[in-house]
Amino acid sequence: MQATRIMHELIHLKQGTKSVTEYASEVKKLYMDAHYYHPFEPLDKKDMAFHHNGSNHLRASFFLDGLSQEFYLRRQLIFSKFEWPSLDEIIASIIEKTRLGFPKLDDHRRVDASAALSMKDSRTPKSRGDQGKKKLFCEHCQCEGHAIEKCFKLHGYPPGWKKGRSQLGGAQSGKWN
Repeated sequence: MQATRIMHELIHLKQGTKSVTEYASEVKKLYMDAHYYHPFEPLDKKDMAFHHNGSNHLRASFFLDGLSQEFYLRRQLIFSKFEWPSLDEIIASIIEKTRLGFPKLDDHRRVDASAALSMKDSRTPKSRGDQGKKKLFCEHCQCEGHAIEKCFKLHGYPPGWKKGRSQLGGAQSGKWN
């Protein structure tokens, strides 16, 4: 009964006039309460990782849905990512943006929202025949995330590439000429 009430509160919780920190604290407290009243009991040791990934996605989704309208573009950017950051990373990025100051939604009236969503195409793996939406896998280095045709270990790194750190391509990094 308590777990159902808590889930109902989580689904309908909104930031309103609260600061991001206050709102995030309230969300986290409700998740701890939900776990207390309805703990996850894995049947197999693999279940724990599956539960963790699924519940993190759900928690992040509820948190983002409850944010006030001024975070609309930020929320859309996170929703459009192929792999979502953890709830703590999302909260930290939202708090950082509020501290640094960023334009409110009203200042973006002339900006097409599709520009904010343009990141989705660059992060989503392209369909390659029977691979469909499976993650790309390199047969050469045995790593996920790229195919053998684009393996840096096999074909060499681009000029100016710093090994060990992933870099954004295109206009965002300013490295490609």
